Amino acid sequence: MGDISEDGIRFLQELYHRCGGDPADTFSMFEIGQALGLERETAGAVGEELIGWGLVEVRTLSGGVAIAESGIEKARQLGGQSTGPDDRRMRLGAGPVLDTEKSNYQKIARNNLRRFYEDLDADVAARLGAERKSDEFFFRAFGGRCCISPAGIVLDGQSETGVLGVLISMYVLHASHAPCIIEPLKSFKELPDSMPYTAAFAARTQQPIVARVEAVGQNTRRIIDAFSGKNPPAATAGDFGFLLYPLPKIALCYVFYRADEDFPASVTCLYSANADAHLPTDALADVGEYTSREILRLVAGTEI
Repeated sequence: MGDISEDGIRFLQELYHRCGGDPADTFSMFEIGQALGLERETAGAVGEELIGWGLVEVRTLSGGVAIAESGIEKARQLGGQSTGPDDRRMRLGAGPVLDTEKSNYQKIARNNLRRFYEDLDADVAARLGAERKSDEFFFRAFGGRCCISPAGIVLDGQSETGVLGVLISMYVLHASHAPCIIEPLKSFKELPDSMPYTAAFAARTQQPIVARVEAVGQNTRRIIDAFSGKNPPAATAGDFGFLLYPLPKIALCYVFYRADEDFPASVTCLYSANADAHLPTDALADVGEYTSREILRLVAGTEI
């Protein structure tokens, strides 16, 4: 192994300290970078450096990382100190112990909501594509009924404290006043600064659906209804497809080709023309992944 940059060493030691030497815990590379005084772009570059060395592993497309076994060994060689297994969990009152990963997602979402409610403009509901009732905002998200309030995020009647909560909270912060512009549709690699995530996007958003193309075809109407979607633009190629709205101002167009004697089945996921006006690219990557997950959940066990 060659020389790790000074920032890389600091990043690895901070990650090791936070995870207590447990490779199961996931943290935002950007939060770690912020703790070290690094700009977001620099934190991303340092995280990619460590991923390249095999010391850190990607867990989510929006920057979630975990320390690898080799990273634990390297951090110990560098003199890193962990918090120890008893310190890596936090207790709230007399309630149950919360897993570090889950509490990190909750912390990010709560902080985003706090910032959102600190600066509510008069037409915020229109900006979000939401219905407002007092300090609550309602819209559909990832195929479910979403409610945003100062108390948190509720999706289909359940408190959302995971990745979806983070994505929804990012949307309410970033969504612009511009309407959703569908065409020209964009591939993920056409989005700004998408290169670090392109391979993972294909593996997590498109490839998992390939084996279920027939099931998706049999449940097109069900999927469209869940996401308040519609048929794809007329010029869209493929054997079939649909346009879905995982968030009110972000549309995803899925294009499907069935397998034939010459070619295997394939799936392409495209973004509305100005999707990046409403979320940064790393978050848009996760939007694709979690939309595909919901599609697979909707078609589970339905093949004839």
